[in-house]
Amino acid sequence: MTTEPTVLSSTKNGVLYLTLNREKKYNAIDSSVITGVREAVAKANASNDVGAIVITGNGKAFCAGADISQYHEADPDLLKEFTASANELCRDIEQSRIPVIGAVNGVALGGGFEIALSCDILLSSTAASFGLPEISLGLIPGWGGTQRITRLLGRHRASEMIMLASRLSAEEARSLGIISSTHEPDELLDAARNLGERLASGPREASAAAKQAIAEVARLPRSGFETEQELLDSLFRTADGIEGVRAFVDKRNPEFGIGRQPDSQTAGIGK
Repeated sequence: MTTEPTVLSSTKNGVLYLTLNREKKYNAIDSSVITGVREAVAKANASNDVGAIVITGNGKAFCAGADISQYHEADPDLLKEFTASANELCRDIEQSRIPVIGAVNGVALGGGFEIALSCDILLSSTAASFGLPEISLGLIPGWGGTQRITRLLGRHRASEMIMLASRLSAEEARSLGIISSTHEPDELLDAARNLGERLASGPREASAAAKQAIAEVARLPRSGFETEQELLDSLFRTADGIEGVRAFVDKRNPEFGIGRQPDSQTAGIGK
């Protein structure tokens, strides 16, 4: 039995199209998706054939974030490794010399939103929505989300969004400057294609230089990303973090306790 790839890849007119392809899981990120996108981006950056990259999702979702069932089954050390790989994925997108366009066709939540925030230009469907709901699992964004959204929105709006797990509509995201434009669902990929082909047909070295210069303006201290990841890693071991993930997998509301500590029976997510 042939397993369908979790990332679909095709190139046309100098544009590499990457489609997250776990439709039944709302394109949730697992290790195979991380590997597939990272390898495709690295290959494109080593080639002279690609002048723009478009990332989108298959079906009605862009990406619902990390595959929480994978969180539930893993021990904290494996979760730490997974988080580190996901951070590398977002950095690969952000630091790619080739411009990356995010075509957000549906929900972009948690890690899905963090991937979108790593892109250079974001377009979205009018049906899309955006959010960082990790706190509802007793966790925090850990793939650069706390850093990039604060850079975009400022401390106060970012705090509200993260601490209350607020969700933004496509129009709200556009008004806040998170996305460049909204499009009807059946017109989004055409808009992304047109933009990608414009970039690919332009002066590529100049585009790469512009991307590097813009990144310098927006550059955040590396320590902020490291602190974020360390905090998320520590939350995987707390009673609330364990309860939040288990409740999500069990499809029930979590029962968080204030200041409680995990006992010997709940020392790891996967136990």
